[in-house]
Amino acid sequence: MYGSFLINIAVGIHRLLAYENLYLLVVPDQKDEE
Repeated sequence: MYGSFLINIAVGIHRLLAYENLYLLVVPDQKDEE
């Protein structure tokens, strides 16, 4: 159980980091347009 639990946490963190990177890539473009 603990093994799969840790894997789920690792996958969740990886997804959060991926979304954060995409957000950082999109936001600067919007700021440059102003």
